[in-house]
Amino acid sequence: MGYSEGKIYKLSCEDGHYYYGSTIAALRTRLHGHKLASKTQPYRVYTHINTIGWDKVTIELVENYPCSDKKELNKRESEYIANSRNDALCLNTILSHATPEQREEKRAEYFKTYVRVITEDRKEYQKKYTKEWREAHKEELRKKKQEDYLKNKEARDQKNRERYYQNKEDILRKLKEKRSMKKNED
Repeated sequence: MGYSEGKIYKLSCEDGHYYYGSTIAALRTRLHGHKLASKTQPYRVYTHINTIGWDKVTIELVENYPCSDKKELNKRESEYIANSRNDALCLNTILSHATPEQREEKRAEYFKTYVRVITEDRKEYQKKYTKEWREAHKEELRKKKQEDYLKNKEARDQKNRERYYQNKEDILRKLKEKRSMKKNED
């Protein structure tokens, strides 16, 4: 048995969903392989079929395709998948023989579709995780902040003095305005 026994098959569900595949094995053997894989693999095809039940799925030969190697067989399978790419009932999520351009196009399409969702999810997770972590390490953070305050007191005081002398006029003007506003309120 070799690639001269190549076949393109279709898993058809009673609800209209379908999946294209290729094999050199007998169709019943390939169907058995799918059933085994569906117990451990989280692919869309298996999720759907496990939901409706394997008793509502048939495997049918689409085309005998004798060829010389796996690459050639996958390329033929990809043609069927590409023709069904925009059909919502098609359970194939990737081309079995995608060119680098097709892979890049698929990646760009995915990124364009999900970038906002991914970014928002990441921000939400980070916000939640940070809040939980800070809550769990509250005492540790307080001690660290206090140590840093004492450790850098001299440098911070020096920096504040420099900033005061550089902006002395503005600071005094703002203080004067604040005092006059307070006086007017009373």
